[in-house]
Amino acid sequence: MPFPLYPSARPGVPDVPTDNHTAVNMAYRCGDNAWPRALHTYVVDVRRYSAQYPSFGPANANINACAFWPSGADNPVPLAGNRAPGVLVTAALRDVSVPIAKSRAVAAAVHGSRLVTIDAQTHAPFPHFGNACLNGAVVDYFVTGVLPGATWPVEGWPMRLPEPSAGA
Repeated sequence: MPFPLYPSARPGVPDVPTDNHTAVNMAYRCGDNAWPRALHTYVVDVRRYSAQYPSFGPANANINACAFWPSGADNPVPLAGNRAPGVLVTAALRDVSVPIAKSRAVAAAVHGSRLVTIDAQTHAPFPHFGNACLNGAVVDYFVTGVLPGATWPVEGWPMRLPEPSAGA
């Protein structure tokens, strides 16, 4: 079994119901912005992403609880002052859950940030994908607090620091 099922709370998390992770994940995802309510939107998306991303596209594009979640006015954190320090954003170019355009937008929104990508279809490039170069960049950043430079020469991996484009 690739993903073990835990009948109760894992050790180290006493008295925490096992469904808390799922509940918090849904609250975070669904409460971020309003989701489409029209069923047709999901039918079109499932067809489109099933062909493009057969492994996880249909599951990510299908209707879920977020379509029925109440939505209100968003309260975004203002970043216009660019006072926040730069951050390291990691992304996979073929992530079906977070399109690369979104990762580029996050890196561009926080002044001085760096975006390190790998050409892979994964949602969690660090640390689970196993790219030693990307993992090294992240660990170095965690240890030193210093972001990698604007260019990233990595031999043997199609990893690069894409610049945001007008169409992304």
